[in-house]
Amino acid sequence: MQFENLRHLHTEAIARCVAEVIYPLPFYSMEARSSEVNKFTAEKLWWFVGDENRCNIVAVDNGNVVGFLFGVVDANVLFVIWIGMKEEYRRSNHMTELWQQMENWCREHNIHKVWCDTNQLNTPAITFMKKMGMSQCGVLNNAWYGHDYFLWEKYTGE
Repeated sequence: MQFENLRHLHTEAIARCVAEVIYPLPFYSMEARSSEVNKFTAEKLWWFVGDENRCNIVAVDNGNVVGFLFGVVDANVLFVIWIGMKEEYRRSNHMTELWQQMENWCREHNIHKVWCDTNQLNTPAITFMKKMGMSQCGVLNNAWYGHDYFLWEKYTGE
């Protein structure tokens, strides 16, 4: 498994991977899933490449895109928008490796904190956040598309 920064050559494959990961998620409405997949089309991903205010890491296995992490930086804080891995790679150590790549990126870019959210019904993501040392710092009820979320944070700098 290799982890790379998003490049233009990845955009088509990542768009397909995003759809493959997001569409089956049972705890989001179809409207919510479609909205998210539409944010990560190949055309839109093209503009993410090289953006210094974004952390975009791609997981590649034998030349195939199998995972992704997208984040946005504001005031030296990274908000992880999505982390996803194709189903057959989820119960391996690859998600952890992808997260660690993001944390390394944060240290290299003087990011002092990571924030993210998880749907309150997404038990695997909640377990993963705890495993990665994230602390629950808030609750958002009836938020995006009426779903309920936990907010998480972790300091990455000194």
